[in-house]
Amino acid sequence: MDLPDSSLLLNINLGDGPTKSNKQSYGNDKKKRIKKRKFSKIKKFIAGNKVSRKELGTYDEARLKQNTETSDTTNRKNNEQLTSKLSEKVISQKDGAPATTESSRKAQPRTQSKHVISSLFNKNPDIPSINQKDVKRNEEKIFSKKLFSELPLHPHLISTLDKMCLAEMTEVQQQAVPHILQGRDALIKSQTGSGKTLAYAVPLVQSLRSKARQIRRADGVLAVVLVPTRELALQSLAVLKKLVQSCIWIVPGMVIGGESRKSEKARLRKGINILVATPGRLLEHSTCTNSLNFSRLEYLIIDEADRLLDMGFEKDVTKLMNCILEQRQNTSCVGFGEEASRSDLQMILLSATLSTDVKRLASVALTDPVTINISDTSSSDGSNISHQATDSCEGAFSLPSSLNQYYTITPSKLRLVTLAAFILDKCKHSSSKHKVIVFLPTQEVVQFYYMLFEGTINTDKGDDSSDISDDDEASTTIFDIFALHGDMEQKYRTEVFQRFAATESGVLLCTDVAARGLHLPSVDWIVQLCAPASTEDYVHRVGRTARIGVIGNALLFLLPSEVKYLETLNSSKISLKSIEMNSVLKACLAESASLPKKSGNRRADRQAPQRIQEAATALQQSMEEWTYNGGERLAQAKSAFQSFVRSYTTYPASVKDIFHLKHLHLGHLAKSFCLREAPTAMTGGSTSKKMDKRKRLSRKAYHQAKKPRHDKMSEFASG
Repeated sequence: MDLPDSSLLLNINLGDGPTKSNKQSYGNDKKKRIKKRKFSKIKKFIAGNKVSRKELGTYDEARLKQNTETSDTTNRKNNEQLTSKLSEKVISQKDGAPATTESSRKAQPRTQSKHVISSLFNKNPDIPSINQKDVKRNEEKIFSKKLFSELPLHPHLISTLDKMCLAEMTEVQQQAVPHILQGRDALIKSQTGSGKTLAYAVPLVQSLRSKARQIRRADGVLAVVLVPTRELALQSLAVLKKLVQSCIWIVPGMVIGGESRKSEKARLRKGINILVATPGRLLEHSTCTNSLNFSRLEYLIIDEADRLLDMGFEKDVTKLMNCILEQRQNTSCVGFGEEASRSDLQMILLSATLSTDVKRLASVALTDPVTINISDTSSSDGSNISHQATDSCEGAFSLPSSLNQYYTITPSKLRLVTLAAFILDKCKHSSSKHKVIVFLPTQEVVQFYYMLFEGTINTDKGDDSSDISDDDEASTTIFDIFALHGDMEQKYRTEVFQRFAATESGVLLCTDVAARGLHLPSVDWIVQLCAPASTEDYVHRVGRTARIGVIGNALLFLLPSEVKYLETLNSSKISLKSIEMNSVLKACLAESASLPKKSGNRRADRQAPQRIQEAATALQQSMEEWTYNGGERLAQAKSAFQSFVRSYTTYPASVKDIFHLKHLHLGHLAKSFCLREAPTAMTGGSTSKKMDKRKRLSRKAYHQAKKPRHDKMSEFASG
């Protein structure tokens, strides 16, 4: 065939086989075809049965991965199994049963319990085993087997003591009263609850009533008793009022912080012979009240001297002593016929411990004093202050032999529920009545725990758990709970002190404001939720019980990281016995007995520890529900948590290795304040966010981001 010259002839050999189209079909690939068929069936099933993709669980994903590697026959069988399982899920959802997957069926036990153990007992630190050394503690003799009638006292005063059931003297009274009657200065060291108040009050009243001329109101202040706290002032005044019943012309009075200054000035103007005061208010009156005059002062008594100095009253005491000496030197004692001098002022210092500050104050203030140390027999002969008399018991403390001391090691998460179980055991489910004092670290913790216990464990609302609400009027209290801290108004502090002293059974939640000198009758247990900062504080706290030979008990809560504190107590010859945490939590079983019983549960007969865990968890959950049912309650819980963390950082350097913030698990600690949020949510989380940002940025970029952009700042910006 002839072609034109412009044409191009291509001779291409295509071979003998059939030609293939260039268009590629989607189903050529076997794996893609299988996957497409699989997903199409699943989509049809979801559309027909209205099952969401999320409800398919992980079962279909695992099957899809397996199907891509199998043959067409195997895929067909697996699809049928998937269709049957999904149909069972749809049927069970229509009948009201919850949808389950293959993995969840394997994970679930055969018989499920309606009681769910929360994380209260999970991931807690191990409780270490402790081998305490056998420590022989110092014990002081309480009673001397001698009577007040053997002393040169007025018969009317002896009769008054008999009416107070105080005919027999204690050891400190037997040694101190004769020396004070002779007019000598004295430094008295004796254990708490040994009768130190009467050791100075009896000779003071005897000396005043034996004056040649009968004392009158117009004579002014003849004796000053300094005490560290207002509650101790009330107690000391009550004792003095009872002693002067046989000599009503002697007038005792009191000036303390929190009271009306106007009424106190009126009483001072009218005339007070024995003045009980706290240092701050007395120093204020000495500079602002003209009717207060120390020119005729004959007795200056400082009770709980170690506590006064620990609370920072050393400067106030020094100013008061200088003011007293200045007024006595510038004024003659009209009516007594002699010039005032330092030798006429008798000073008495009383303390349960002889610290370095007390020794320094005694060496400066006392003149030729007699040192009475009941734990040191060598000082009972009236020897002066010497290092031999006071250093023999350096580092060792004397506690009553009738005091039983215990400790329990409790993780942070279980601290609240263990404390609640202890209170329930002693005050609610016990056949005998108990009085318990619980020492807490801060005022916010006292206030929150008071509200929490009043709204949960101290209410009787029936068995219905839905009664936990803001309506507390329908509930009835079972035992008395009181709160006492320094931020309360004075009238409420006085009322709480008097009511708790009069009650037969109850709980007092307090700070260290009630740790010194207070004599609260019939206190059975002293509980310390946090270890005190020093051994002296521990001695004074536990000294609120086992007074005057009565049997008492003390319980100290410790975290697993704080067990070394027992060695600190052992070095001061203080030994404690252990109480297992589960033995305290047994009270939760009696508390949960009113809850609805389980039905159809094959695991009802469980071991005792597991039942205790369930009861403790139920009590913890009820307290958490109460906290989250009120906005103010939750805010107070967070405030208490934050104040506790701040207080934990204030331990002195001597015990900082034991009580360090890095040892605290803040998430676990939040559980003891009924909080469910993370600690960062309660503190704002600003610190952690800033640190994360700083880690992400380089050092140069971080400092550039920190610099203010003045060109983009508003004219109302602060910086």
